[in-house]
Amino acid sequence: MLLFEPIPERGGARPSPPPGYRCSDAAAIGLPHDLKGHAIHRFVILRQVYAGKTTLEDELKAHVVSELGPIARPEKINFVASLPKTRPEKILRRLLRANALGQDVGDLSTLEP
Repeated sequence: MLLFEPIPERGGARPSPPPGYRCSDAAAIGLPHDLKGHAIHRFVILRQVYAGKTTLEDELKAHVVSELGPIARPEKINFVASLPKTRPEKILRRLLRANALGQDVGDLSTLEP
């Protein structure tokens, strides 16, 4: 069992959320992929102005490619209303991974109320 959830790396770069670029918060996780080993999946909270736009997934992927290169392009971008966080505001990536893989989420005592 891992004591921490590693942040996925692709080509030595961490695909962090583009600061101030149409999203207010984001998280990236690595999910198993047949060819790549792990594929980047992002969970993004959009700024209120951009909520409901249908072309944003392609725009965000293009932004990541222009900033970090094609190796960091996310496989999937999920637009969500909120991200699971602890009391000190750390994103619980293990919950995102468990939900995406359909696994048990485990202990939820550290979630922000």
